[in-house]
Amino acid sequence: MTVNSEDIAERFWNLAQKPSEETRREQLFLDDVIHKAHVEREIEARLDGVEAALDVGAGTGRFSLWLATRGVRVTHLDISVGMIERAHHDAVRAGLAERLTFRAGSAGRHRWLFTSGVRPRDLLGRTGLVRLPSS
Repeated sequence: MTVNSEDIAERFWNLAQKPSEETRREQLFLDDVIHKAHVEREIEARLDGVEAALDVGAGTGRFSLWLATRGVRVTHLDISVGMIERAHHDAVRAGLAERLTFRAGSAGRHRWLFTSGVRPRDLLGRTGLVRLPSS
């Protein structure tokens, strides 16, 4: 039997409790609070001229929503439908939904990321903002 790690990850992140667990963790765990503050500071220092970003593994929107408040158009990609629903709900509540495009799936399964004509200049992943060369 072949084990597909993407399928395992998708099942794990789509558990019903994951969105509320992640939201709670991002607010209460000191290492997450410090990490988020550090990443936000690093992104803020590199945000000049950025109009669009792709947030891969975007979860409940911890960085997608933050970027949208700064006027960036964000494609929010996550493997968990529940996380996307939470992020979309929070975006609507904050009046930011028009700045975000929500997509379900993994980057490895979505060729549209590289062929869509939407060319975010920057890629936001779990490690922070990565500058992509202008084409």
